[in-house]
Amino acid sequence: MGDEPARQARRWVAVRRLLTVVAAAALTVGLYFCYLLQSRTQSANSDAVGQVLQAGTWSTTANWLLSGWAVSDVSFYTFEVPWTA
Repeated sequence: MGDEPARQARRWVAVRRLLTVVAAAALTVGLYFCYLLQSRTQSANSDAVGQVLQAGTWSTTANWLLSGWAVSDVSFYTFEVPWTA
């Protein structure tokens, strides 16, 4: 008879853990579909390709001054190069 409260407590802990896992999985799936629907509101274009090419040239050839490239509003030194490297 003394084991019954301990057994119920363990069962309650197991149920809470299961509910937590199910809630996290449902949240993950829900956010995935929300982001998927949001991504379909914008058309795909190639505007950022120039920035990627500039960052790639800077990181692979160590061209510190980016000679021959038109510098845009994004700083490649702090963001693009570590991201693509």
